[in-house]
Amino acid sequence: MNIAAHLRGGTQPLRMAVHPITLTDEIRDKRSHSFWTGLVLLVVYFLSAVVSYQYTSRNFSMNKPGSLNVFLVFLQTVFVVLLFVLSNWCVSTLFAGRGTLGQIWALSTYALLPAAAGSFAATLLSYVLSAQEGVFVTWAEAAGIIWTAILLFVTQMTLHEFSFGKTLGVLLLTLAGVIIMIFLLLLFCSLMQEVYGFGSTLYYEIYFRWFVG
Repeated sequence: MNIAAHLRGGTQPLRMAVHPITLTDEIRDKRSHSFWTGLVLLVVYFLSAVVSYQYTSRNFSMNKPGSLNVFLVFLQTVFVVLLFVLSNWCVSTLFAGRGTLGQIWALSTYALLPAAAGSFAATLLSYVLSAQEGVFVTWAEAAGIIWTAILLFVTQMTLHEFSFGKTLGVLLLTLAGVIIMIFLLLLFCSLMQEVYGFGSTLYYEIYFRWFVG
């Protein structure tokens, strides 16, 4: 990809925040999306969650200093987005959606820009506002999340050429798919833990009985 294409990909999230329908049509018809731009946005979204947890003023945060679990934040942000993209691709394909996996990835990650910006803004505001003005901190973060949700809905409807009701149904099924995948992964991890525990017990039993005893 040439430099001009990289620059276009880098400005797409900003354009989508203002003109989501136009950009979605462009991505669907010209396949001009950028995987790397989406990846950068996903990393920024993850960092915004880390910064919000760790550095929000103590007047507005109940998190204990030093209690940050980066892996847990990763699961709540990056991992959930990846599951959303995969689930949405599966569900939209079943409903004859037009979007490809790459396009769903790009639009889903581009839509994270307002949520990340709102999180950073709320963190900054927590240091300049008093506790009585804390509602503005909440509003800043909520505005980013709502904006991201609207972008996700509009781009999904435009990309797949679904009706309003069908888009809503697909997104609900997508969320259900995310929950199911998380449940299956937890079940798998629990099963592997049980298998490991059984194997470890069996190993030590054989070892002490035949080689030590």
